[in-house]
Amino acid sequence: MYIAHLPDGPIVVLEGVAAFLWIEACSGDRETLAQRVATLLAPPPGNIAGEVDDFVERLIDQGLLQVGVD
Repeated sequence: MYIAHLPDGPIVVLEGVAAFLWIEACSGDRETLAQRVATLLAPPPGNIAGEVDDFVERLIDQGLLQVGVD
């Protein structure tokens, strides 16, 4: 999956779980994101909430995801 902050870019390639997380982040609220991902992917035990939150923060910092925008 290719995503970019338009019109300036750069283009970012998301593969595998990263692409899935981006789609889920765009389709629901952030508070339930880790729970939705854990339910759908059934990852091994661990701190999935922290990892999901870190990923979303990086997308926000890069301008690839905005909070509270429909």
